[in-house]
Amino acid sequence: MDGQIKPIGKYGRIRQTYLKEHNKSLYNSLSIQGKLMTHLADINEQANTRLDTMMKQMMETYGITEELKANDQMKWIREVNNIRAMCEEVIYKEMIYV
Repeated sequence: MDGQIKPIGKYGRIRQTYLKEHNKSLYNSLSIQGKLMTHLADINEQANTRLDTMMKQMMETYGITEELKANDQMKWIREVNNIRAMCEEVIYKEMIYV
């Protein structure tokens, strides 16, 4: 690493809480080895990348376009929020709570 500390972000903090409460042995192991913060930052980065990719794909699949945003902004916001919630559920299940 280049000496810079990467932020652990939202998903890193959620992962940290999960490990503390449900997988103390992994949490302690990573902490003792000095790898905990790197692990959490990596999880956060991977989760954000996955979220961006999934959001784009699902918005395309469901027809959530800039045209919809221009014509019915409230509907666009509702749809985007629903898609984000679905994507985050996948991320939690596959990356955070494992």
